[in-house]
Amino acid sequence: MATALVLSHWVELLDDDGALCRTPLLDELAQPGRFAWRDVTGQLARRIGAAGSPNVVALLVRCDAALLAAIDADPRFRVLYDDGSRPAERTPTDAQFGAVRNFLSNRLGFTAAQIDAAIGTSHGGRTVAQIVTALLAYLRTL
Repeated sequence: MATALVLSHWVELLDDDGALCRTPLLDELAQPGRFAWRDVTGQLARRIGAAGSPNVVALLVRCDAALLAAIDADPRFRVLYDDGSRPAERTPTDAQFGAVRNFLSNRLGFTAAQIDAAIGTSHGGRTVAQIVTALLAYLRTL
């Protein structure tokens, strides 16, 4: 089993009782029991999808290698690190940092000002773990 930190966004669904609930898109990729995830965003539930708040969730995912490859290949997700080839303690390249900025903007609806406030304009020598910490801290202020 692999462990990874994945960015995605929430979608609204009706649960079995017909009540509105939000669930990460990740549920669409796997059958029950094939993986486990935990929301590590720390954003208040009432702020998810609220005006001016980016629709984003950071998920700590445990799954098999095949499912992690499928998540990684799906443009709706961004794997920031895993316990295999992408350790959290590495410094990203400029291209990798730019790809995360583009994903936040193009897929998750962040404005340029929100991206700058959340993770800055460059990696500045920070590790992926430090950048993720900054992003999660920002999301908790919304």
